[in-house]
Amino acid sequence: MVIEQHFFPVGQGLFSAGRILLDGRSPLIWIYDCGSHNHHQGVSNGIKRVASAEFQDEGVVAPTVDLLFLSHFDRDHISGVAELLSKVRVRDVVIPLVPLWQRLAMLFESDEYVSKEVTAFFLDPVRSLWALADGRIERIILVEPSSPGDEGGLDADAGGVPEISPSQREQSFYENNRVLASPTTDGPGDEYSSLKDSSSSRVVRLARGGSILFKYWEFVPYNDAWSKRKTDRTFIAETERLRRRLLAADARDNRPNDALRHLKEHYERRFKRAEARNAISLFLYTGPTGAPASSGMSCCRVLDDIFCDWKRSVLLCGDGYLNRPAKWSDLRNYLTPARVTQVHTLQVMHHGSRSNWYAGLAAEISPRVAVFCADPTFGHRHPDQCVVGDFEADFCWVVNINRSEHNFVFWATDDRI
Repeated sequence: MVIEQHFFPVGQGLFSAGRILLDGRSPLIWIYDCGSHNHHQGVSNGIKRVASAEFQDEGVVAPTVDLLFLSHFDRDHISGVAELLSKVRVRDVVIPLVPLWQRLAMLFESDEYVSKEVTAFFLDPVRSLWALADGRIERIILVEPSSPGDEGGLDADAGGVPEISPSQREQSFYENNRVLASPTTDGPGDEYSSLKDSSSSRVVRLARGGSILFKYWEFVPYNDAWSKRKTDRTFIAETERLRRRLLAADARDNRPNDALRHLKEHYERRFKRAEARNAISLFLYTGPTGAPASSGMSCCRVLDDIFCDWKRSVLLCGDGYLNRPAKWSDLRNYLTPARVTQVHTLQVMHHGSRSNWYAGLAAEISPRVAVFCADPTFGHRHPDQCVVGDFEADFCWVVNINRSEHNFVFWATDDRI
């Protein structure tokens, strides 16, 4: 079994794709985020590569992605999703389950222009995905908050969406590129109103501690939905009422703009911009299932440089926050130290922003390679040099994937198959 992880050059954004290759079988393919602020041609090039017969299978008829992970709904992480869905079918889309009021914090506190399409993702991500896919998505998996104390407010969001529990994790795996876990058809909760149609049987929740398995390889998502803000049922109910009004607004007479303004005013009456932003991102660990070092190896390549190692896992962080030891400790304990010691390649949080990091983090994770997906000429000019220096000081190979003509490729083997 051979595992590959590609990082495509998309400027200020993130687009990573992987695949598992087995002799005589079609590969299992996954994607983590698909977007850019400033290099959309790079996103298109990556999509063409993923949809190509070379990446899929020589005899492929309908290009397919088995798992599409979206860390959150900022434009530089999802701007290419519509194009991707026009080129491939997706078996499972995996997104963080985040209460509406927390998604609004991300939407209203953004310092950048937010398009109508991205606004729709924040208001109702499931509905937006069904609309974009036009039947090309088979199922959506909502990942429950993973870190301690993140459970509040979820009952109103997806209380009736069927759950894949940790006790079912051995049944929640891919075989012949199919999911064997069968969702039930309980009614969805109030907030995900778009689930109240025939598509509701194709939406499930992955409970805290759950993972997705394929042979001896696992995908462990970690939904960091931490927030300092506190709400109550009255605020949540009014937020939901205003959201429904916005979604139902007719385009005539400027009604959507008025509805969005009322929703924003409702939010700002409760919270002040000076408060800390929500730290919401879906991390993804992908690696072998407890394999001993003797069962395989890994290599990576940038241009003509290749080196090999016994570590074989990848940790993808999106725009997540590991800005203090307690945050890293929560993630490490959730994944378990045994998994963390396997991390070979780390996608550094938020394009290498110092706001998402603390000094000494590199030594705590100790990856062999740190990948920065950033364009130093754009916006905040990420990555910050203090972050880069932290990883360089740990004797880590630092790779910046911006608008270059090369991809970073990591691959590993597992001798158990």
